[in-house]
Amino acid sequence: MVNGISSLTVWQEVALLIRLRWRIQRNQLRQKNAKLELVGLIVTGLFFFFFVGVIAFAFYEGAATMTRDNRMSWLALLFWGVLLFWQVFSVFFASLTTVFDFRTLLRFPLHLGAYFVMNVAYGLADPIAMAAVTFLLAIVAGVASVRPELLPAAFAVLLLFAFVNILIERCIGFWIEKLLSKRRTREITFVLMILGMISLQFVVPLFADKSKQILPWLPRVLPFLNGLPPGLAGRALAYAGSADFAACAGNFVALLAWAAPFAGLLWLRLGAQYRGELLLESEARAPAQRTATKTPAKPSALVPGEIAAIIQKELCYLKRNGIAWMNLLLPLLLVLLFTMQSFTQRHHGQIEALSRSSGWFFFGAVGYVLLLVLAPSYNAFAFEGRGLQVFFTAPVRFRSVILAKNLLLLLLIAVEVAAVLVLLHVRGLWPGPQQFVTTLAAMGYIIPAQLTIANWASIAYPRKLEFGSMRNQRASGMTVLVVLGTYITLGLSSFVVILAGKWSGNPWVSAGVFLLLAAAATSGYVASLDPLSSFAEKKREVLLDALCK
Repeated sequence: MVNGISSLTVWQEVALLIRLRWRIQRNQLRQKNAKLELVGLIVTGLFFFFFVGVIAFAFYEGAATMTRDNRMSWLALLFWGVLLFWQVFSVFFASLTTVFDFRTLLRFPLHLGAYFVMNVAYGLADPIAMAAVTFLLAIVAGVASVRPELLPAAFAVLLLFAFVNILIERCIGFWIEKLLSKRRTREITFVLMILGMISLQFVVPLFADKSKQILPWLPRVLPFLNGLPPGLAGRALAYAGSADFAACAGNFVALLAWAAPFAGLLWLRLGAQYRGELLLESEARAPAQRTATKTPAKPSALVPGEIAAIIQKELCYLKRNGIAWMNLLLPLLLVLLFTMQSFTQRHHGQIEALSRSSGWFFFGAVGYVLLLVLAPSYNAFAFEGRGLQVFFTAPVRFRSVILAKNLLLLLLIAVEVAAVLVLLHVRGLWPGPQQFVTTLAAMGYIIPAQLTIANWASIAYPRKLEFGSMRNQRASGMTVLVVLGTYITLGLSSFVVILAGKWSGNPWVSAGVFLLLAAAATSGYVASLDPLSSFAEKKREVLLDALCK
């Protein structure tokens, strides 16, 4: 059998693997959860492609206008937009990439070439890549709608530009994954990202002050940008439009040359995986003599011992998760961004408007905190792995596990909101009493309502995640659908309550309504703990199968 497979060509191996992947996917649809996940992915995909369609129409109009006005050299700007969208969003939304892990294919006697081809081709399964290809098709359609004779050249440029972008995206993704596979490099990268985000707040005002000195230098920089893939793609179409086919072919070859270095770097990473490299943080174990025994959590009058122990474990998980730390710091950075002293000095009218609506600015900042902090609660057992078995074998009710995870989230939210209030106080944007009470009452309604739904989704649709991995971190399709539905429902209901307070002429009406909703949501949360505990026992096999494999 092995000799028979090894005698196949690369393309025959690729065809066999495609057939194998299709059969696996088809067999998985026989499970109830898989069918529901597919429905969730289809619904969320429709929302995604609606926004993609709107942006693609803008690319179409831009390409058609530039071609109609005989300014085809400006098409490079559209290609720059596609490249930046493809590469930047692929890094920030790497968790949306395909769930399929290609390292599982190495159990078969594949050629390295087949492994490389499958990895590159599978890059188009990324939602960001599909959106970027849609934008490129819109550019081609815009050019062809004005000058149909340029359709072959435009389509050839599209294929080559997409191929180069796939190589760049896959190369960056695999090398970043190697960089983030170690805890020390993750910490350094995290610190650099935070410093970069803070520095942007100072760079933007500086650029505004020095714009008159910087703008004259831009024409000198543009010729260097023409040698990059977007510039080469735009120039190839421009030369095709002027019937200079020799120059068009030269730019086409130069664009093809950009694929070589990225293909080589990607070949190195995939070759290392092919030879057995496994990026796991647990590979490097600390010496036994350096292992310190941690003090177990002590019970208190407020928190029972088992809940305190689980909270301690969750804090250990939090220390290892750089993405979670970044989500906790983002709301504070957002407040800093809108309240920088340099911003207030240059935009007095805007900061006065912000001061008049400082209470609702606090409401929005708290909403952003809840959006980021509560999002992981919809897959609360993602990092448990085989440790989930302990919760079912230990003499602990599952409601204690749920309650401990929720209490930690409440603690994080309290710290975040307190930090936001400190920043607003320093900037002189302290909210009024009515907005302050309304915001706290809205928190009392939104938090327990979200946690009740999130606890159910975590048990019904679990998905395993790994520390330090950029890929295969996508949540379940039904979980994404539940999150969207919850956010839309709670957001619309909160908006209606705020409007009701304005229509009534009494600003305290909104606070009163939110307090009533908070009481109902809290009662529902408390009442849901025991049923959710029983539900977790019934879904034990599903949880263990999804998280322990």
